[in-house]
Amino acid sequence: MGSLMNTVKAIVIFILIIMINLSALPASVTGDVTDAGNVNKMIRDIRTPIITPGENGALEFQLFNPMMGNSTMGNITLIVSIYLYKTTEQAISTADIQNAPKFVESGSTNAMIQLDTLKANTSEIISLDISTIDDTPHGGYFYQSSYFVSFLLEFNMNNDSYVMASRGHFSDEEWFILINNEADDSGVNITYMNSLGYDGIIPDTSFSVMKYIPHWPYYLLIAIAAFIGAAALSLYIIESDTKHVKLKKGLQKMWGKFYQFRKLAKYRFGRNRGKVHIPPRDKES
Repeated sequence: MGSLMNTVKAIVIFILIIMINLSALPASVTGDVTDAGNVNKMIRDIRTPIITPGENGALEFQLFNPMMGNSTMGNITLIVSIYLYKTTEQAISTADIQNAPKFVESGSTNAMIQLDTLKANTSEIISLDISTIDDTPHGGYFYQSSYFVSFLLEFNMNNDSYVMASRGHFSDEEWFILINNEADDSGVNITYMNSLGYDGIIPDTSFSVMKYIPHWPYYLLIAIAAFIGAAALSLYIIESDTKHVKLKKGLQKMWGKFYQFRKLAKYRFGRNRGKVHIPPRDKES
């Protein structure tokens, strides 16, 4: 009886271990490479810069192969494009903008990354340097703007070819049809997407070019607040404090010099500019 119980316990523990291991496996173990859950992971961990006009910033992200087993990506081509400048009032294609931000690696608004292979469940960190000049259109102190970046990913896997594109590669009309007309559980009309020549939709991203508010107004406000606080405290001591006699006399002397300086400045730079006005004498009768 005891040996039977031990055998049952061992079987139960074995089953639990298998269930725990299965639950710990990534979601990409099952499913096709074109499943939305896999496609959404191919561009991940995106870090976008906030660039001051005239300076550079780095756009960083990971190109990830979410599949498992022997599903290796091959002949990989990734095109990254700065395609749209958008403010709260308008959206303009970067093709219509002078002095738009450019990728240092290519000298244009497009950059191409090519990799031979990317093994299953591995990633490649990619960093692209974006350059601007002082005249690059940018956001201001009180309004925001963004530059949108699109991705186009082509690769081979298991003797098949795939093309994944982000929002920037679809017109507004195409995008409306994709997400509104006969969309499946993934939220995309797969049949229409395939008719456009794409196998999946990967995420867009964006970055900002803007001027920061200068720091000196903050420092000036702090200095003014400190001066007002010190002045109020000194006047309180002069009028109310009876314990600190020396300090009170020193403050009285300081304020006396201040009032003297103010009168002198008013005399020198006032309306009469230092001239003494002598009224005319009455004529003798």
